[in-house]
Amino acid sequence: GSFADYSSDAYVNLIMASLIILGGIGFIVLIDIPKIFKWCFRRMFLGSNEDIRHLFSKISLQAKIAVSVSIGLLALGAIVFFLLENHNVLHGLGYKDKILASFFQSTTSRTAGFNTVSIKNLASPTLFFFMILMFIGASPGSTGGGIKTCTLGVLLAGAWSMIKNRNNIHVFKRTIPRPVFRKAVMIVGLAVTWIVACTMLLSFVERVHETMPNYFLKILFEVTSAFGTVGLSTGITPILSPFGKLLIMITMFVGRVGPLTLALAV
Repeated sequence: GSFADYSSDAYVNLIMASLIILGGIGFIVLIDIPKIFKWCFRRMFLGSNEDIRHLFSKISLQAKIAVSVSIGLLALGAIVFFLLENHNVLHGLGYKDKILASFFQSTTSRTAGFNTVSIKNLASPTLFFFMILMFIGASPGSTGGGIKTCTLGVLLAGAWSMIKNRNNIHVFKRTIPRPVFRKAVMIVGLAVTWIVACTMLLSFVERVHETMPNYFLKILFEVTSAFGTVGLSTGITPILSPFGKLLIMITMFVGRVGPLTLALAV
């Protein structure tokens, strides 16, 4: 039941969400946090006249991208979950509890795998949206999986540069080298290829369960969750065949090590 019994407990929800965010934001970001405290200390107690731009220039580009993309995904995830499930699994909860559950599920869906609502009772659009969040995953150098937030940030910056017909990719007044952009495209391509191949193979192996409602969606959800090393499940894991469970285990390994790392190793 995970944390379903604590769905209305703000203390448990916020403590767990804080740990999930810290674990998934990446160690590069955590290393930059003392710079913020030092800047605040100098401003408050030493009379420093350093403005916010001075602090911003000291923070690494990876930290800026990881934090900005993570905040955007957290907010988007909470809003979409609230809208899609307001009259489904959130029905009957108070307004505060609905917001708390939406925020917690948005936080946990990209890396942790805890839940305060029943995953198997979620609407199909919500399950599909969770797949997108699980596919993106956490930030580089963190304890989470997925293609990583910085990969998404580089891809979005590259797409925006193409729309604006620019030759170079710029993020926070810094230029992204083209090899980095190509690597981001390769990571996404390999990840999508792996998920598609495993989903097709798993749906073929487990075709005995084809009469199950939303059979294919649950198979796809299971594979995506394994690739993102998230751990959320619609509950079909126990009924998978030994070969099906082996596919899920291999997918978890690939998602944790990284598809590009494995491809380069091969």
